[in-house]
Amino acid sequence: MEKKKNISHYVETVFHNKNNLEFSNETILHIDLNKLEHNFNYLKSKLKKNTKIIGVVKAFAYGHGDIEISRKLEKLGAYALWVSDFEEGISLRKAGIKSKIIVANPGLKSYEEIIKYSLDIVIYNQRLLDLYASKKNEINIHIKFNSGMNRYGFEAQETANIVEKIKTNYHLKLLSICSHLAASDKEEKSEFTINQIAKFKTISKNLLLIKLLNSRQSLRILNYFMMLKLINTF
Repeated sequence: MEKKKNISHYVETVFHNKNNLEFSNETILHIDLNKLEHNFNYLKSKLKKNTKIIGVVKAFAYGHGDIEISRKLEKLGAYALWVSDFEEGISLRKAGIKSKIIVANPGLKSYEEIIKYSLDIVIYNQRLLDLYASKKNEINIHIKFNSGMNRYGFEAQETANIVEKIKTNYHLKLLSICSHLAASDKEEKSEFTINQIAKFKTISKNLLLIKLLNSRQSLRILNYFMMLKLINTF
């Protein structure tokens, strides 16, 4: 019993008297934050020392409670928190989260809120890039490239135009580039995943070749070798 008391969250299914149909088969979900800490530290121990970890807490942290999970990840030293839209980011800010928050889908109508709450954004098409370039408030951005999933992201051949836009708009602070592996959990799709990684490596090298890192913004590129999105580790 003592062990159970020390676990703040656990999963339990409660079955009430069959005559009380209102409460029958009620399910209560408890999350063990100690397990989250264990898993976080375990994965961190398997990574290169300078690898940065992003905790994905979108969609209410996949139903596990975004505020509590975010608070725990913040204490554990996660580099950033990843959310789907700006409303999720605002919710975390209002809950007192100080860490970097990256909005995956900032949209075209949320500029004022994103600036007000100091949110980072992922830019994945020309319309978003043009919008944020036309404004003059400093903002951290992350550029998403399509490497094969074909959902969101710039194409590799757009790299030069992206770089030129960023170099001439000093308020855009590029912190990373990213992509989305479409089938990394499927062994039979290993060749496809390897091809995606190779394509992303080429994009990363091209960014360096056109001397993005030597611009007056002192930009840093953190490629997929140096940044890990952490999903469902609790």
